[in-house]
Amino acid sequence: MRKNIIRAATVAGILLLAVACEKPEIGYLSDNIFYNNSIYYVERGKTTYSSPIVANGSSSPLNVELLKVKDSEGKDVTEVFKKPQNIKVYDQPVTYLDSTMALLNSRFKDSIVQPFRINPIGGRMEFTPATTYLPGGTYSIDLKVSNTKGEKTIEDAAKIVLTNSTGAPYSLVFKRVRDYSDGSTLNNTDDENITVDVDYVPGTQEETKCIYKFVDKNGVAFNPKAGEISRWLPTWPWLNNWDPYFKPVLTDTAIEHQMPGLIGFTFPYFNVVVVEGQMWDQGGDALSYFKIPKGHLNEYNVNIQVAFAFRFHAQGTYNITVHLHKLTRK
Repeated sequence: MRKNIIRAATVAGILLLAVACEKPEIGYLSDNIFYNNSIYYVERGKTTYSSPIVANGSSSPLNVELLKVKDSEGKDVTEVFKKPQNIKVYDQPVTYLDSTMALLNSRFKDSIVQPFRINPIGGRMEFTPATTYLPGGTYSIDLKVSNTKGEKTIEDAAKIVLTNSTGAPYSLVFKRVRDYSDGSTLNNTDDENITVDVDYVPGTQEETKCIYKFVDKNGVAFNPKAGEISRWLPTWPWLNNWDPYFKPVLTDTAIEHQMPGLIGFTFPYFNVVVVEGQMWDQGGDALSYFKIPKGHLNEYNVNIQVAFAFRFHAQGTYNITVHLHKLTRK
């Protein structure tokens, strides 16, 4: 009996020694690592972040590396997504005194950034304004994750859908047609008297401009080049006060006005302008005042004022038509 006890104790001791000598397992790397959203919708040109990848109990730190970006046809476009691009960022506030492109550009600095990267710790997806250089569409990414336990490859870890702006590229904040004669009934902002249509065409920085057309109740265009549409008064703000970087071009049917078109630099560019020594602060609404001089209308023999204010948020061409429903061009 005593021998059996001794033998059992010896065996137990050997087992304990063997267990003590076994190398403990270091770390854990889950087989189920994923992003919370399987599809990420990203607006081109905007800074956007995802949540970190879900480690699902994996030991920290979890290292994440981008292996590949593929387009909807499976083509490798990784280098395009990683290629550094130049974007403009604010260096100093812009005011009406920055009235040339040279002065405006001095308020910005160049920043060279990748359109897309994966944060190496935690795997957060990071998109910069340089995504404006990427074509819209659907993409997928392959990743490598690793920690003290080892590493794994995750194919098609997430889908990325690059879209154009989901918000309105512009907003009309004010419109009015009026005259200043005694007893005038023409002082209206309602649609019965004035409406404004905008045909927006997305484009590049160089293509960013406004084309203003003024038409009477019959759809006949007034001729800015012949003076049928002009500035209201030299001391009142007009197009070139709110956008002093380019001179408005008058044609037979419209007024064309180029805009800087810098990414992230939206119109109005400043809240206050000084015109011939007079300060105009319109709370962020860039009101421009136009005149139809007397002698160009059948209904009135006085100067008619047309005023409106826009906000522009995107690159492209804005074809703007101002309809004057109670007026007839001579």
